[in-house]
Amino acid sequence: MSKHIGEIIHGTVSGVTEHGIYVRDDETLAEGMVRLRDLRDDFYAYKKEAYSVIGEKTKRKFTLGDKLKVKIARVNVEKRFIDYIPV
Repeated sequence: MSKHIGEIIHGTVSGVTEHGIYVRDDETLAEGMVRLRDLRDDFYAYKKEAYSVIGEKTKRKFTLGDKLKVKIARVNVEKRFIDYIPV
């Protein structure tokens, strides 16, 4: 995935935590995270009971199974993580 930084992919939300949204690439099945700090259109709060994060003002909701378009922002092969940003 390090060769694909900057590319836009289609993915599915595979997990939600207080730190961010895990997204699995629909094509390669690689998994990365959209960090809540990278969701700049609103302040998002983690709702454990609903397995989702919800924007305070926009009420935009990300939950398990949602489809997302994201851009590959950072890849660290040694630490084995991929950071995505929403598109």
